[in-house]
Amino acid sequence: MQTNVKGIYDRPPNGNSGANLLRRIVVGTQKEGSWQAFDGSGAPTAACMVQTDASDHDTTGGMRAKVQEALEIAMMGVATRVVEAGTRSALEACLNQELAPEWVGTEIVG
Repeated sequence: MQTNVKGIYDRPPNGNSGANLLRRIVVGTQKEGSWQAFDGSGAPTAACMVQTDASDHDTTGGMRAKVQEALEIAMMGVATRVVEAGTRSALEACLNQELAPEWVGTEIVG
């Protein structure tokens, strides 16, 4: 999934210097509905929450809808990668099964 930002952040990155890129999100089964986010160091994040600035009725293609769709796909066992469009990481996300350590984006897996 290609976007205008590097991946999924714990809060909107535009104008928010405290936003952290979530490198990996692991979801439970659809029954469980739980998930755990991991930062760039591979450590679990303190909170399992992603804040977006979209309204409840987002029709603009904002991150809220993208995150929800990616979580639902991962619950079915299909990995999703969220990357910035037009970058080397976007190309790598499409071509490779294994991601290089310098890859920048968010991988969502079940």
